[in-house]
Amino acid sequence: LLAYAMLWGALLRRPDDDTVHPDSRAAELALLNRLPPALVSRLIYPVLSSYTAQGDLAFPRHSLSESALSAAYEGDGGDDSPAIFVLDAVLEVVVAYTPAAASYPCPPPAGSAIRKILDRWRMERPVAPRVVYASANDEAGWQRFRSYLVEERGEGGFVGFLDGLA
Repeated sequence: LLAYAMLWGALLRRPDDDTVHPDSRAAELALLNRLPPALVSRLIYPVLSSYTAQGDLAFPRHSLSESALSAAYEGDGGDDSPAIFVLDAVLEVVVAYTPAAASYPCPPPAGSAIRKILDRWRMERPVAPRVVYASANDEAGWQRFRSYLVEERGEGGFVGFLDGLA
């Protein structure tokens, strides 16, 4: 999975690709020398977790695919359903609110599980991540969030990639 993510991630994209700022690639490559292995793997394949509408952890790790989001939109809307997604890409963290989290404050309140993890990441990392909040109505924020969902890119997505190797 890491090999597939590397092929579609920012580090190996062509320099003339408009979706990656020229300086971000150089900065990420320089940062690789300073990061511990756990953060390097997150830089290549970000971690997607979800929280309930009350701000409690629902699932610690999802795949980076649209199907991971479907539970929030097609689920029963109960108290344990994912309503807020937190995508950690080391240099950037996207906190995406689904319509089910419309009543939850944005940004999350101090003392909430989401705010605690964001604060911890800011303190532990050599470079504090930029935090982007995307409400359910914020199309640009959701587009930013979806840009990290690499498992469906390419011909046939990740499954097609594996079939091509066989």
